[in-house]
Amino acid sequence: MIIYPNPANDYNFHRLGSNPKEMNLTIYDMYGKMIINTRVQNDSRIPINRLIRGIYLTQLKDKDRVYIPSD
Repeated sequence: MIIYPNPANDYNFHRLGSNPKEMNLTIYDMYGKMIINTRVQNDSRIPINRLIRGIYLTQLKDKDRVYIPSD
């Protein structure tokens, strides 16, 4: 599972690899506040251009488990 580009300005792309299922994507700020919560599929494009510049935590999960994105 890959999220790219990192760092990003306008969009993040989510490559789920061999996992073709639709997944839930949640992005949190550094205070733990949920910023984005949406469904994604392989190679989804998520607009992030309205986010304040900073560091965000991303969680991808399906009904069975939570996945950790890697590069």
